[in-house]
Amino acid sequence: RKRSFPPARSTHIIDGQKVSSPHTVPVVNPATEAVLTHAPVATRTQVDTAVAAAARAFPAWAATPWSSRQGAVRALADALEAHRVGFVELLMREVGKDRGSA
Repeated sequence: RKRSFPPARSTHIIDGQKVSSPHTVPVVNPATEAVLTHAPVATRTQVDTAVAAAARAFPAWAATPWSSRQGAVRALADALEAHRVGFVELLMREVGKDRGSA
């Protein structure tokens, strides 16, 4: 069954906020050369802002008890697993992987 994916929104999440991106690049299926979507490209300022935000957030994350961090990673893993079929299809289309490799 073919799934369609929504077009990428030209935004990033930086320091907890949606930030628009002025530029995008096409994401191309290498097998068909069809443009799947357009991905946002961050500006140098956006990258610098994101790196600074990550640096500010790191001490609190590092101080978070291991069991809480483990719970956050497990929640992410659960979300990925819940959408596994869609991610496999996306990987197959985006990078040309076969189902077994995706």
